[in-house]
Amino acid sequence: MSLGNLPTNPSYGGNRLQLFNIDHPLTFSAQEFETRWKEVDNVWVPLGTTRVLKKAKGWTKNYDCRFKKRHASSKKDKNTPVDKQRKTSTRDSDLCQAQITVTLKDGIVTVRKTHPDGPDHTHELTANDLLKKPAEITEFVMAEATKGYRAPAIKEAAQDHFKDRQLGEAFLQLESVLNIQHKVRGGLNVPFVGAGNLAEDLGESFEWLKSKGYQTEYFENTQYQGFAFATDKNLNALRTSGHFVIMDSTHKTNKHGWKLYTVLIRDAFASWLPGGHFFVSGEEQWIVAKGLQVLKRWARAWIPRYFIIDLSAIEENAVVQVHPNRLQ
Repeated sequence: MSLGNLPTNPSYGGNRLQLFNIDHPLTFSAQEFETRWKEVDNVWVPLGTTRVLKKAKGWTKNYDCRFKKRHASSKKDKNTPVDKQRKTSTRDSDLCQAQITVTLKDGIVTVRKTHPDGPDHTHELTANDLLKKPAEITEFVMAEATKGYRAPAIKEAAQDHFKDRQLGEAFLQLESVLNIQHKVRGGLNVPFVGAGNLAEDLGESFEWLKSKGYQTEYFENTQYQGFAFATDKNLNALRTSGHFVIMDSTHKTNKHGWKLYTVLIRDAFASWLPGGHFFVSGEEQWIVAKGLQVLKRWARAWIPRYFIIDLSAIEENAVVQVHPNRLQ
C-alpha cells in the first residue's frame, strides 16, 4: 500500500482521533479504555513484551504505528514454479514512526507518546482503516457470522450498524467479511457438529425435532436405517397440494454421511413448500421407499400425480413402489 495515493480527510475519525495523534497524556478508567481501544486497535501494534510494574498493580506496553512495520516483507523463492506460488501483496516498511506507551496503574490507564517530542503519524486515520478494521467492527461481523447470515448481508448490516461513526465501516470489503466468516464457521471440510456416537446423535435429534413440533419415526433393516420427520403444516400441504412433487437428496449434511431427502410440493400460488423430510444412511431403493411410505401414511389422503426426481433408478423405483398409481 502506498500512502501517497490515499484519499485525504483530516477530520475523518471523530473521537477516534484522540487516540490517533496524541498531543498530551490521556487517562481512562480500565473499562473505558477497553471500549475506546477497540476503536483504534487497528492503528497500533504491540512492540516487545509487556513490562509488569513492581511498585504498583499494573503494567506498561509500547506500541508502533501499523505502518512502521519494522521488518521488510520476505521475498518469494525464485525456485518455486509460478503456478505453485501464492498470490500475495507486500507493504513497504518504515512508513510511519509514531509510537505510544500504554500504562495501567492502580486501575487507571494512561496513554502518551513514548517520546514527548516524538513524531505524529505521516498519514491519516483513513490509511489504517483501509489496511485493517478495528476490533469493534470485526467482533460485530464475527457475531453475525455465527448466526449463519450470508456475507453480503453481514457487510450491509455492519455498515448500517456503524453508520456515521467513522470506524472504517465504509471501507469494509466483502472479501474481509468472507475471511472472518471462514474463521468463525470453518471451511467446507470443517467437522460437522453433533455427537460422535450415532445412537446419541439420533436421540438428541429426535428430542430437538419434537421440541419444534415435528413428528418423527425411525426405521431400519439389516443394512440401512433412517428416520422421517414433518410438521402438521408440512403434512397438510401434502394432502391439499401434493399432486405435483419434487424429491431431491442432499449429501454431506452430517458427520455420519447420511443423506437428507426433501419432498417439495407446489401450492395454488405456484410456491414450493416442504411436505416432509427423511434422513437415510444410504441410497438404496428399500430405505428411500420406506421414507416415502412414512410420509404417505402420515398424510393419508396424499395422492401425487407427477414426480420430478434426479436421473436415478433408485429414486424412480422407490417412487413406483410407494405410488404405483401416479401418472408419471
